[in-house]
Amino acid sequence: MKINSPFFTNHIYSILFGMLGSMIILTVFVCVSPKPQKIGIVNITSIVNEFVRKESKEDKPQNVLTKEVKNFGIDLEKTLTKLSIEDHILLMPSEAVISGSQNYTDLVKNKMNEKYNQ
Repeated sequence: MKINSPFFTNHIYSILFGMLGSMIILTVFVCVSPKPQKIGIVNITSIVNEFVRKESKEDKPQNVLTKEVKNFGIDLEKTLTKLSIEDHILLMPSEAVISGSQNYTDLVKNKMNEKYNQ
């Protein structure tokens, strides 16, 4: 078999273009495939309890306290969503995860304290 024969040249081109196509497909797959998410935990109960305890010390009427707790819950949800999107993490309540996750409770408390202590 001659190296310069059309049969040999066609096979070489087929192999090279097959490899090129595979590399293109692999590159697209790596770029498009979702990245693995980290799991983080937040002790939501302690954050809410701390807020309620602090607000109840101010001797406010029940309806005002209920409204403030509801608004705090909405702000807490927005803060958790923003943190989750910015840091590419899946946040879960600390009660739902046994071990192996980073705790974001202090970070969320600090962000909420910035909002409510202005």
